[in-house]
Amino acid sequence: MNSAAGDRRKQRQRVAVGQRCLEDDTYKGMRGQSRSTLIDRRVREDWAASGSTSLYDRALVEARRILETHVPEPLSDEVAAKLKSLIRVAEDELGVH
Repeated sequence: MNSAAGDRRKQRQRVAVGQRCLEDDTYKGMRGQSRSTLIDRRVREDWAASGSTSLYDRALVEARRILETHVPEPLSDEVAAKLKSLIRVAEDELGVH
């Protein structure tokens, strides 16, 4: 094997080892982030036995739950004042009082 071919082979080996490490780290991070409550990963029989709900139906239930229970954090005084100022300017431009 000539030296150029040997160098390319070594480079591929380093990349392959690096990719494997990256894949392991990525996989570990993904497992912690990929815990959707909407996607049903049960076997089909269990899914069917519990009502066969579609992703759309589960998303709709979750959206309604969020809308009914979410309490947004209050705006800071600075942000509230800036919004009021912007609204006043818009109302003046539109002649709304």
